[in-house]
Amino acid sequence: MISQWRPRYRPSEEWVAKGKIADARNPALDGLRGIAILMVMIYHYLGVMGFASGPAKILHQASRYGWAGVDLFFALSGFLITGILWEARRTDARSYFVNFYARRSLRILPPAYALLVGILIAGAIIPSLHTSGYGQFVKDQPWFWLYGVNICQAHYGFSRFEYDWFDLNMFWTLAVEEHFYLIWPLAMFRGSRRTLMGVAAGIALASTALRAGWTPLGTGWADAFLATPRQSMGLACGAFAALAVEASVRPHLVRITSGVAILAGFGTFLATIAAGHGHQGWWMEVFGKSGLGFAGLVTLVAKGEIALLVRAMSKPTLVFFGKYSYGIYLYHFTFYFTHGSTLKPLFGSYTLGMIAFLFCSFAISIGMALLSWNILEQPALRLKRYFRYGPALPNAGPAIAHREVVAPATAAEST
Repeated sequence: MISQWRPRYRPSEEWVAKGKIADARNPALDGLRGIAILMVMIYHYLGVMGFASGPAKILHQASRYGWAGVDLFFALSGFLITGILWEARRTDARSYFVNFYARRSLRILPPAYALLVGILIAGAIIPSLHTSGYGQFVKDQPWFWLYGVNICQAHYGFSRFEYDWFDLNMFWTLAVEEHFYLIWPLAMFRGSRRTLMGVAAGIALASTALRAGWTPLGTGWADAFLATPRQSMGLACGAFAALAVEASVRPHLVRITSGVAILAGFGTFLATIAAGHGHQGWWMEVFGKSGLGFAGLVTLVAKGEIALLVRAMSKPTLVFFGKYSYGIYLYHFTFYFTHGSTLKPLFGSYTLGMIAFLFCSFAISIGMALLSWNILEQPALRLKRYFRYGPALPNAGPAIAHREVVAPATAAEST
């Protein structure tokens, strides 16, 4: 039975009729993106570099689990992109592929490719930057432009794209999402809701099984962590949730099932930590992945049935970080050690040096993201008006009832 239930947040009927549904925004989901990017930033700035001793050691230890922010991004992407595809299929099937890929390209490619071109130009015109690392980066161009970074890393190791004055290892998450965008629309175009739910569940289970099949004596940590099939759980759980809520007759059923998913997903994560298995390794990869829990959380926020949760996620600071999360993600780690290694020795206290480093890192990342948004991203997004999804077709039936459809087209991107 198809549900007639609708969320408390919903774009206006005028927007739906004009085909602007994919341009609507849900501040609460922007807030979730904000949490995700803050988790990733704290992980890189404190968990990876961090405080090895002193009173801030506890903070350093906790921040080492900030990598879970990527799982949150993946769950958001799976949930929202599936909703976009379902809506596009029922409203304008003739332009389904053209509109989807055009809109994704306009959102994803300009900032990422501009970063690559900027580094190429800087290394070419500034002699001090024309280093051996830069030379290797020039040779590595196909991996970036064709989004094969994680494939290369799975074979050569995670640090394969860490160069002497910049670091582009974070492109692995963009590659995983691009692979998802290439394949999932094909399945969504023809499959029934029930069939697609089965496919999504199968992908999530297969992803877990692939991670479980890896051992420290096998192909290595980078292969287990970075290969797209092993990183598909969060995307698949988000997709499953998006399809499942469309069939929900009663709001309380979604609250219950989402709550169960949250308890199961985060419960195994916390149990793995409590058992002393650390923030990386086989146990964390198999039992600590949070895609299921985050999918439940995304569902609750998108449906808007728990007012307190929606208000918490709609805080201006979180919404700000969520809005600019793609640019922040691209730039926050790229040049981190050019100012971090310079600032820390200037202070007598290592803790004070790290505080200064964090302040500068956040300021530079946000500043670059704002420039990117105003110079590159907004002009590109205006071109989306040429690729709008059409109004609903007669007798097409109701769409998935969570219509936020501002999907993160990469691990850290919001439309």
